[in-house]
Amino acid sequence: MKINSGVFLMRRNIIGKKSIKFRNITETVWENTFLSMIVSILCGILSIILLCIVFSAVILYFLKDMKYMNAFCYFIFSTGIYSGTYICGKYRRKKGLAEGALSGIIIFLTVLFSGFLITGNIPEIKKLFILLICGAVGGIKGVNSKRPRKLTK
Repeated sequence: MKINSGVFLMRRNIIGKKSIKFRNITETVWENTFLSMIVSILCGILSIILLCIVFSAVILYFLKDMKYMNAFCYFIFSTGIYSGTYICGKYRRKKGLAEGALSGIIIFLTVLFSGFLITGNIPEIKKLFILLICGAVGGIKGVNSKRPRKLTK
């Protein structure tokens, strides 16, 4: 017989005596919606920055032409938001579509404000749709992926 009280489990062993086993009640970052969104957004922005560095080196040293810059930008943003929301969906295991789309919107707003402050240009609305779709797909794929071994009980 198990009695869940939120703090400990009470069990009766074979002889009939009660034994008390205390549970660990620590909350991980993935159980809190706000913190998991912050972590996924930071992972997405970090991967965007790393991909910007890699592709700027590719353009500078190998291509020496800026005609592919627009395609590289779309690839960088879509891969960055996909990786961030995939991580969030994989560890959070719920609401992948909504949290992925929300992460895409927040990263778009970050790009909008930083781009406006640095260059004075506003990004196209196509970038919002691409970030929204890639964020939602990343969240869905993360939720439906295999659960990490350290989170299984």
